[in-house]
Formats: sequence, C-alpha cells, structure tokens
Amino acid sequence: MRMHYENMPSEEIFRRVREMDGCSASASYDPIFTPIFTGFFSTTLGWSATAATLGGVLASAVVTTSVSEGVNRK
Repeated sequence: MRMHYENMPSEEIFRRVREMDGCSASASYDPIFTPIFTGFFSTTLGWSATAATLGGVLASAVVTTSVSEGVNRK
C-alpha cells in the first residue's frame, strides 16, 4: 500500500483521505435528542438552564454516537 501512495500526487492522497474520513460519524447538534434531554434535565431534575443545556448536549452526543455506531455495524 505504501508503494501505491508514494507515486501519487499529494492532492490525490488528500482527496482520498477526506473521502474516507467523510464516511465516519461526526459530532454535531442533534435537533431531536438535544431538546428532549434539555427539557428533561431542566423540568424533571430541576437543573439550571446552563446545566440542563450542557447535560442535554452531552447526553445527546452519547445517544447519537451509539445510534450511529449501531447503524454502521449492520
């Protein structure tokens, strides 16, 4: 594999790496889980707005990552 990439222009290598990297899941704002968790943490647990938002974002990241990993393994 090394010999294959040694003779390739750097732009082509960069393009291929970005193409492969684009298939992986990336963390981003989730419009479904984040508001649900934020509402849960603020109303049910009585957290402040900042703590509820932070908790919602973290819980959303965990759930979104788990769901995307499950989808990718099928």
